[in-house]
This record gives sequence, structure tokens and C-alpha cells, in this order.
Amino acid sequence: MAYDFITIGGTTRDISFFTDQGIIIKNHKDILHQEVLAFESGAKIKVDHFYYSYGGGAANAAVCLANFDLKTACLAPVGDDENGSLIVENLRRRGVDVRLMEKIKKVESGSSFILISPGGERIIFQQRGANAYFSLNQARLALIKQAKNIYVASLSGDWLVNLQKIFLVAGQNGQKIFWNPGTTQLLSGLNKIAPFMKKTTVFP
Repeated sequence: MAYDFITIGGTTRDISFFTDQGIIIKNHKDILHQEVLAFESGAKIKVDHFYYSYGGGAANAAVCLANFDLKTACLAPVGDDENGSLIVENLRRRGVDVRLMEKIKKVESGSSFILISPGGERIIFQQRGANAYFSLNQARLALIKQAKNIYVASLSGDWLVNLQKIFLVAGQNGQKIFWNPGTTQLLSGLNKIAPFMKKTTVFP
């Protein structure tokens, strides 16, 4: 087979902001929001520094696997924009095969704005962008057969259909699946994800 791993999922271009202007407010009235990081309404907030980075489950995993000298390709979407080109180039520089990447026309790439307070608390503002338009047609499913192992990260859009396709192909070809489901998958409930968990080789 052509690859040790193919990673499937999302990609993002991230901006992280560091500031000491926020305050933590205890919120005992809402169990789902017990601590709130707050800023004065209408204020101009000082940012100590910020930096650009790259993220997304498929992209992060691909880079980590490539660092171990495993032949790795990333099968993930980017938008038809500058950030999409930067995401692809970053993966290429880090030794990831990018020939399987999909460019979604007239759509922005996925991005995240990460607010970080001095205590390390983070709030992530996420735009799924091109990740929400990702789909697996027959041509892309054929590409998956080229890997010994498949790493599946968080999926956006019609994730259940795509996940079913991935597991079907892997089952037919005897490939191992490493699955790290995202929040959307986990919140869908055990009844939906349990059938996939049974067929997963490594589940975090």
C-alpha cells in the first residue's frame, strides 16, 4: 500500500490571542457554564501578543505521524483562499503528502480564534468553513484503500454518512481504524457511535 496512514477530518488556520484583561466569574446558576471569562462591555481590550498556527484533527495527526517517519497523507478539505494555500503548504513542509487534499471552491477555509487568559483558560471561536462541505465520493473512497491504517478525526457536515463510508471501505480491505471522534459525534449519543466503536482498533 502507498501509505502507512491516511488521516481524515478537518483543517484550520488559527490565531491565538493572549490577554490579562479578562476576569473569571463564578456562575452557580448554570451547571453547563459554571465559570465565565468576562470582559467589560464596550471596552478596548489590550492583547499582549498573538500568533498564527495551524490546527484541525486530520492536519494535526498527519504532522505527528509524519514526525515519526511514517508515510502519511492527509485527506481533508481547505477553502479556495489564502489560508487554504497556507494550510496545504504547512503540511507539505512537514512531510505530509498533500495530493489527497480537497479544495472547496468559493468557500473559506476553517479557522479558529483562540482567546487565552494568564491562567491558561481558553475560549475557542471556531468557524468550520470548508470542513462543513467535505464529502467522500467514490474517487476519494478509492484513495483510502491506499493506506495500511486510517486515522479519523472529528468530522463536520454530513459526518454520519461519511463515517459509514470510511468504516465500510476499511472493513472490506482489512485496514485498521484509529478514531478520535469530535464533540459533534460524542453529543450524538452512544447509540449512534457504538457500532463504529466496536470496529475501531484504537479509540482514545
